[in-house]
Amino acid sequence: MNNRDKVIDKLRELIYNFKDIDKYKSISFIGSLSDGDRASDVDLVSIGDEKTHRAFKKYLKSEFLKEGINIIFFKSIVDKHRFDGDNIMFHDLHYSSLNSFLKKEWKSVINTIKKENIVLYGENFSIKIPYQDITFSDFFSPLYSWSRKINSQKNFTIFQAYLLSIEKRFYEYGFDNEFKKIKLIINSNISWKNKLNQIWDILKV
Repeated sequence: MNNRDKVIDKLRELIYNFKDIDKYKSISFIGSLSDGDRASDVDLVSIGDEKTHRAFKKYLKSEFLKEGINIIFFKSIVDKHRFDGDNIMFHDLHYSSLNSFLKKEWKSVINTIKKENIVLYGENFSIKIPYQDITFSDFFSPLYSWSRKINSQKNFTIFQAYLLSIEKRFYEYGFDNEFKKIKLIINSNISWKNKLNQIWDILKV
């Protein structure tokens, strides 16, 4: 069942059958569900009550498991792990309100959600979001802060995979030279610690 259209249909069905769905203002997604045939990594964006959201996640996991699919929720990209098998990774982007979303999220992520989110339930809040002007500091400070917390090869592997996955954002905001340098470092034969040190120099604001 790990096919984009089937997963979307199943998500919509489960959303509208959830008993407390009216406590959500919006549920939408960005990620591989909106691009390509396979559904693997999904940013599930929701605004609503936190207690209800915990119950909703439990409900989704239970119902998808009946289809032979294991759903894995993670709150932060730092916590993301790769699993073998028929799994869907849900990056759980849940907020109590639109204001909370605007305060907590990186500006580049806000712009991505504004452009790419597909509404499954409720209002299309993205039309209310102002486009975020992105400075060098806006783009690189969150990445640099994350990089300073890396203390193992496993964490660095997650970090470098994320950097490569957002290539189009680097180009979109005019940071293509920085991305090319980062990619050369990642593909080099030096140790992960040396790679990290060199990436720090690029990300440093």
